[in-house]
Amino acid sequence: MTERPHVVGEDIDIAKLTVAALDLDLGETKSYETSGVASELTIPKVEVPDGTDLDFGTMKRGTQRSHAFRFKNTGAAKLELAVVRSTCKCTVGSLEKSSLEPGEETEVKLTWKAEGTLSDFSQTATIATNDPRQSEVMLTIHGKIGQNYVL
Repeated sequence: MTERPHVVGEDIDIAKLTVAALDLDLGETKSYETSGVASELTIPKVEVPDGTDLDFGTMKRGTQRSHAFRFKNTGAAKLELAVVRSTCKCTVGSLEKSSLEPGEETEVKLTWKAEGTLSDFSQTATIATNDPRQSEVMLTIHGKIGQNYVL
């Protein structure tokens, strides 16, 4: 007979375990209960399959570029998304859907106009989620601004 290791505190019943996550619609916490049979948490899970960072390369001053970041819910509960903030020069063009069922995808489009006197740029946008493991996703675009010269 294998002896149970010493545990400090109370035993945890996996079937009754809950995880608090931010409910973006109400600004309150919400509990997601586990499945007693599989002990799998039934919570949303946000993924950005193509990454959260994009290099626009060198852009000509005065031009504009956009990129759509793909978001996917790989969890077992509804995923809620909301735009929280973006740096002053980065525009969040659109959030196709703010609520994703398990397996669904949506896009968050960021637009950047190359202006100003700096040669390098880096801008971010923050998307809030109700995934308790990742309550915010920071999207970053960066690159260089070039200038045409006539000799």
